[in-house]
Amino acid sequence: MYNQRIREYHIEDVPVAYRSDLGLNNIHLAKQAIDFIKANPKAYVLIGDFTGFFDNLDHAYLKEQWCKLLGVDRLPSDHYTIFKNITRYSVWELDDLLEINDLPKTSSGRKKLNAMRTVLTTDQFKKYRSHIHKNPNSYGIPQGSPISALLANVYMMEVDQKIKAIVAQHNGKYMRYSDDFIIVLPVEESVANDAIKSVNQIIHDTPGLELEPKKTQIFRTNLPEIINVGDSFLKHADKSKNVINFLGFTFDGKKTTLRPKTVSKYYYRMYRKAHVIAENPGQKGKDHLYERYSERGARSGDGKKGNFFTYVQRAEKIFGDAEEIRRPVKNHMAKIRKTLKEGKHKSRA
Repeated sequence: MYNQRIREYHIEDVPVAYRSDLGLNNIHLAKQAIDFIKANPKAYVLIGDFTGFFDNLDHAYLKEQWCKLLGVDRLPSDHYTIFKNITRYSVWELDDLLEINDLPKTSSGRKKLNAMRTVLTTDQFKKYRSHIHKNPNSYGIPQGSPISALLANVYMMEVDQKIKAIVAQHNGKYMRYSDDFIIVLPVEESVANDAIKSVNQIIHDTPGLELEPKKTQIFRTNLPEIINVGDSFLKHADKSKNVINFLGFTFDGKKTTLRPKTVSKYYYRMYRKAHVIAENPGQKGKDHLYERYSERGARSGDGKKGNFFTYVQRAEKIFGDAEEIRRPVKNHMAKIRKTLKEGKHKSRA
């Protein structure tokens, strides 16, 4: 019903996450956005993010949008039961679970907790069940439930429709991936200013929605030049970058690369695993390292589980620019071998 309704609203190109009928991954979607910017070299680009998106969804507004989707004044009993459960959810604080299991409140403690087959025994659950807290607020839904992502899209139906109408007036593009969105307006500054103010007002007037200043950026493009002009449009907008980041990729006006944060996360995990194996040498450990963190384990296209380099290979194919996509991880094999060698010398010392 949601897929059908957004087609009726002519916004099927806006919500690009948590859709059963999309058939595209984030690489395709990032390329769509970047290709549109390239096709409109003089434009204003707004990159936005909502503050605590799932945590702040207003229950009354969610119910209202849910009813509109179904075309009813009141939710049917089965839908209302789901609504009650998703809004009156219960939580058990992670720190409390760590303490009960005599684990430190650190990343290592959380890792050990996640590795446990049973976090609480039946006796522990009965003994500490008073530690369970129900959501006392009239807002917020748990992000990890099977239906939360769809409900977040339902919540945004009218917002997407209103913003799309403004952007379409100026032959622009609006795409939203959950709480991350991009708006491209190929217009002059005064027109862009009015449009962005209107978009901001729509967001402000919607219960539970608020732009996250630290993640909101506005750029003026005159390709290959990209200039951050955020504070000229919105107070507290982020002015730290002059590159456009969207869905894991960075566009600097000339080339598209993997987002630095994505690459640094890969290297952090690779180095951490390599150091552990260097201190505990063995062929099995090395094989596992290369399987997880090198092209040896990519296995692109054979239906088996791949790794980060499976993703890199897909990006190279979709963007058609292997040199730039691969550049940040070009010498990864040498770095793995060097880390293993250095760790081996340290362990001997």
